[in-house]
Amino acid sequence: MLKTLLKLQFRQLLASFTRKSSKKRGTEKRSTGMIVLLALLFGYCAVVFIGLFAGMFWMLGTFLGGGESGWAYFASLAFLTFLIDFVSTIFTAKSQLFEAKDNETLLSLPIRPRDILLSRMLMLLITDYLFEAIIALPAIVVWCLLGYATPLGVICFLVGVVVMPLLALTFSCFVGWLLSLLTARMKNPAVFTTLLGVGLFLLYFYGYSKLMNGMEMTPEMALKIADSLEGVLFYPFYCFGRAAADGSLLHLFYYLLFMGVPFALLVWILSKTFLSLATKKAGGTKTVYRATVVKASSQTKALLNNEFRRIGSSAAYMLNAGMGLLFLVVIAIGVFFLPIEMFAEMGLPGELVPMFVTMAISFMTGMTLFSASSISLEGQNIYVLQSLPIAGRTVLRVKLYAHLILTAPLTLLASVASLIALILSPACHVTVGAAVGLILVPQAYNLFVALTGLILNLALPRFDWTDESTVVKQSGAVGFTMLICMVGSITVMVLGIVLSMIFSPALGMTVAAIPPLGVSLGFWLYLNKKGDAAFEKLG
Repeated sequence: MLKTLLKLQFRQLLASFTRKSSKKRGTEKRSTGMIVLLALLFGYCAVVFIGLFAGMFWMLGTFLGGGESGWAYFASLAFLTFLIDFVSTIFTAKSQLFEAKDNETLLSLPIRPRDILLSRMLMLLITDYLFEAIIALPAIVVWCLLGYATPLGVICFLVGVVVMPLLALTFSCFVGWLLSLLTARMKNPAVFTTLLGVGLFLLYFYGYSKLMNGMEMTPEMALKIADSLEGVLFYPFYCFGRAAADGSLLHLFYYLLFMGVPFALLVWILSKTFLSLATKKAGGTKTVYRATVVKASSQTKALLNNEFRRIGSSAAYMLNAGMGLLFLVVIAIGVFFLPIEMFAEMGLPGELVPMFVTMAISFMTGMTLFSASSISLEGQNIYVLQSLPIAGRTVLRVKLYAHLILTAPLTLLASVASLIALILSPACHVTVGAAVGLILVPQAYNLFVALTGLILNLALPRFDWTDESTVVKQSGAVGFTMLICMVGSITVMVLGIVLSMIFSPALGMTVAAIPPLGVSLGFWLYLNKKGDAAFEKLG
């Protein structure tokens, strides 16, 4: 039965990319060209991140390889993989394991709870393997290119990589289990989970900034990393480092124990409690009816209220789709503590600083993805909206408005705060054209992100989800929206910076704003002309 459950989940995941929904024909296969395009976009994203990690490991291997501290190279790899896997799956584990909508249906069938649990945990493990591959592949290639690899060490590395995500998955599932127990009787658990998630992310970025503040990769820094990883808390990663760098089979055995034993113990514990957790009923206070006067509202306002209720009731939606909002607030506050003089020390002319700040704010708008999953989150209830006497383009516009209402004010706040900080800094020269561009260009990208996400979600809907985190984290519409908007903003902004250096900041800002506005206009015209028909075909 476990094999059957895995096949079903794989089929659902694959279908979200290779098949599309049609109201008349059910599901039909996507065109070969579309599938190839999706594969190329994913491949491009993977190559970019692999290149970034390859550069980092090249510097680390240069200082740590060939000596007694070579183990720290692979220990750093294992620790980095653990952190990324843990952060990426901590809240997904809670929703997929204990809050999936089909839990009670599956439990009513002759299926062991342990098989349901294992099938969901293995799907999380596959996600961890994808992140791990992007980190581990450049690490071992760089190690080989530097000439430090040995046959036994490579074998130990490959064996260790297979079990590497187990510890992160163990911690993620354990924390998800505790959160599920803690929020089981809360009236609004989404608020608590969201605040906890924001706190964890702020703590993570605070630690990262403290680590990287004023530091460059030097031999002394590499040795300091090695000393830090030799402590008791990092002993599992130390064992992996010894096994991969020195070919130590004894340390490999210890590492396998550290990865496998906690995972097996957690599976045993959760299998004993999964039935009660998966069938729990959310708590809440008893409401007392009071007669009130109900005011009629317009279609747009009623639909907007429904969108905001959905966002406010889902921690997964708020955390994943709204992460860019948090970064915009960080920019608005942090820009007053940023030593702007460092741009001059880097040789950057003062009149170009506003362009770089504009680029940073525009990039962060690409991490706000409410519209990219708003259609898919309607799920099997999409027919309810289709049955109402409301035009399809009106429903789509409301989803666009909800995205803009949430993002436009914070984007403006980040722009205005940055403008004030740059004007107050003697190291920066802000022209009128640059000031106007700093306010308007991020809003142009904000509109571009909202419309791109909506159009891609219209083209790549996913209604067969069992928990919301599948849509907001793993759907094709969300992934491609983030990729297209981030890569697009960087490409166009680099062109704007070049033109600013050659001609003027005003020209650079103008050129940076034209592509997103042009694409947004095309998408808006499409929604007005084809929105009704496209929405009617959903489901």
